[in-house]
Amino acid sequence: MRPHCLYMLLLPAALWFYLLPAEQASAQSAILSQITVHPRQDGQGYVVRLHTNRLPARYSWKQETEGRIRIFLAGVRLRPGFRTPPGHGIVRHIRISPYARGVEVTLLLDEARPAQAALYPDAARPHLLLGLTLQASPTPAVRAQPVSIAAPPARQDTTPAPSPSESSKTRWRLDIVAIDAGHGGDDAGAVYYGVREKDVTLAIALRLGRMLEEELGLKVVYTRTDDRAVDLYRRGQIANESGAKLFISIHCNVSPSSSRVKGTETYFMGLHKTEEARRVMERENAVIRLEADPNRYKDFTEEQIIIHMLAQSAFLRESERLAELVEKAFAAQGRPSRGVKQAGFVVLWRPSMPSILVETGFLSNPQEARFLASPEGQEIIARAIFKAVQQYKQRYEKALEASFATTSGQ
Repeated sequence: MRPHCLYMLLLPAALWFYLLPAEQASAQSAILSQITVHPRQDGQGYVVRLHTNRLPARYSWKQETEGRIRIFLAGVRLRPGFRTPPGHGIVRHIRISPYARGVEVTLLLDEARPAQAALYPDAARPHLLLGLTLQASPTPAVRAQPVSIAAPPARQDTTPAPSPSESSKTRWRLDIVAIDAGHGGDDAGAVYYGVREKDVTLAIALRLGRMLEEELGLKVVYTRTDDRAVDLYRRGQIANESGAKLFISIHCNVSPSSSRVKGTETYFMGLHKTEEARRVMERENAVIRLEADPNRYKDFTEEQIIIHMLAQSAFLRESERLAELVEKAFAAQGRPSRGVKQAGFVVLWRPSMPSILVETGFLSNPQEARFLASPEGQEIIARAIFKAVQQYKQRYEKALEASFATTSGQ
């Protein structure tokens, strides 16, 4: 297993992919054999050529941002042995997502070189052409870097200094929680029925953080508080640098094979035990190929996961306990729980504390997508995670008190 490899993202296609009957899509399937990128002869842009043996039954495209273009090909399947081509020119990266009813092609462009796009059929061959015409370059944007929320200024206090035992107890109290809103920036995560994972995760993260601050008096550190890209390794660093006692990463799930799958799952670090857990892990880890230096994760192997599990066995036990509380809280809120699972998520590799990854529901399910996109649904999800943290904190600090009482009595 090589979690650091570049896995395919299982992202959504347009809604009409789901309206086209599977048997009709199969019967009308065109074959996408390759994709090539060439500079235009006039030097004013590039042409992306989609090589098909006949034009797709339906096709459309969407330029979501300056840096992302998605092309939807209904009734198309990939040629056996199809290889995703490398980027070229202003096309930094090409991502292919096959479905039962077609194929989605995502192009990530160089944002420093904006281009106007147009999709049209080739007049001579049954190919589709995406023309990219270079525009005048704007002033390069400065990419914001995530920062930890600073602690409030210390108040003047005339109380006596705490004893060494009290100081140690204070240091170990559960007082800081790191909340990670999955995806962000160029990485929208899963997108189904117009709902973007990155928007849902951020909304839930901010609601959860507010609850923890206002109702439990905890300090909350966010890996992001707006729509920005944060490298996976950096998310764990933010948690470690802040002195957080818990790390909670929030995500949304998908099921490419069925729109009926629903429910929550909570993961902690480990080797995956099911094919489904492997699929979820690969989808979430695949974001590393959008980062500037994917080689940073070359040491993230199955062997390293085992070493991590051995070195942080105490944290893993606590992670599992927290994950169990989260799933129980979901069930108490009426959410269908799919249980606690393990998998090798890169985002859980760096934090040196109990850490979990919460899959809050399936965006591929239209009912759950509406639920997760709604303020009411986001409040229910955030409240369930809050209650789990509240219960975990109570148990943790009760055990902490008992431990210091025993130490003091010796």
